[in-house]
Amino acid sequence: LPPTPTLAPTALPPTATLVPPDVAELVYRVAFVAANDTLNVRRRADANSAIVGQLPPDATGITVVDEGQPLRGGGLWLPVETAVGSGYVNSRFLTEEVSREVFCADPAVNDLLARLQTAIATEDAALLGELVHPTRGLRLRLNWWNEEIVVREDALADIFRDRARDAVNWGTNEGSGKAIRGTFSDVMLPFLTKDLLGATQWACDELLYGPTAGLITLPEGYEAVHFTSAHRPAPAEQEFDWGTWAIGVERWQGRYYVSYLVHYRYEI
Repeated sequence: LPPTPTLAPTALPPTATLVPPDVAELVYRVAFVAANDTLNVRRRADANSAIVGQLPPDATGITVVDEGQPLRGGGLWLPVETAVGSGYVNSRFLTEEVSREVFCADPAVNDLLARLQTAIATEDAALLGELVHPTRGLRLRLNWWNEEIVVREDALADIFRDRARDAVNWGTNEGSGKAIRGTFSDVMLPFLTKDLLGATQWACDELLYGPTAGLITLPEGYEAVHFTSAHRPAPAEQEFDWGTWAIGVERWQGRYYVSYLVHYRYEI
């Protein structure tokens, strides 16, 4: 995997991907659903429609049978066939099934990661927007246990030029318990610059990390999407000064996208 950003003009060609001849033949699984929750399959493309069945967080073998219907606020209702019946589900809680072997060996993933580093290094919102699905968005977490922030297409366009009014709550401070509020540039970008651009160790579907008293794991539901660890080891004289990013990469209808970014560091 690329250890350093490739600083290049932003007018880059589309990410090379293995596109199936017919996206209708793709198989999907449930994603981003907590262990104690389920995904509803509804009779019609309506949140108030009758529930046909409920899919557990690890459900697989789901097929999409036709084009979707838009959701209010973005996203799609997708008509599906599942083990609990046929109906509609919110597409944000599905992801394409890809084997670990295929994912970890696909050069398109490395290309996507290199372009992500370039987008962060050059603060190029247009390039970052090309790497994120326009309706599925980018999920951000300051810590795996803190709140999830989902950035949609319109917010991505100004993500490196955010203003005070764009501040959001990123969760609580692990030491003081105080709320962490700020913009993407204030809170997340410094860690991306230090730990993603400074990463020297990379691993596929494996979390790399340094010494810590805290738990290191993916948030519930995130394990459904393959990821790459970008790890900056601590210097010898400061063993706790390390940082890791888990970069979720999902294939959606034959193309790879950056799905989530989760940060890890030493915790007491």
